[in-house]
Amino acid sequence: MTELTRLLASPPRPARWLGAVSEDTLQTTETTLGITIPPTYRSFLDTYGGGSIGHIEVLGLGIPATGHPSLLFAVRDLEARGFPTCPVLLPVSPIGDGSWVALILQGTSDHPVGSAVIWDPRRDAALAGVRGTLAPSFEAWLAARLVRLAQPRRRG
Repeated sequence: MTELTRLLASPPRPARWLGAVSEDTLQTTETTLGITIPPTYRSFLDTYGGGSIGHIEVLGLGIPATGHPSLLFAVRDLEARGFPTCPVLLPVSPIGDGSWVALILQGTSDHPVGSAVIWDPRRDAALAGVRGTLAPSFEAWLAARLVRLAQPRRRG
């Protein structure tokens, strides 16, 4: 994760990371959800564990004392509301309008495995709710967001 690691080493805004997730926790999560976590998101969880930077929240595997959203909670909550995600999509960051940044777990010609997309669960189940590809991977998506955070805000 060279570009992302460089950006996270000196973040453009204050960051709050939950801390590394153990291999056992990662494997238990994959087994519980019946998925394989895409490699760049898995590496991020292994090192940072989820958290936030500026207004960007990245789901981790949850530490109850922090109150930070958990990947498992988000998946179960979406499924309880009738929006199944796994094994097709993995929500990783809430956008705030009911949509999510999600990672593709079952690729298509339009959306390869691991790509980051905008997903609106209210539009339809799984891939029918995908509104567009953001980046080819979790790493590329988060790196692009951090670059944008570093840019001065325009005053209008």
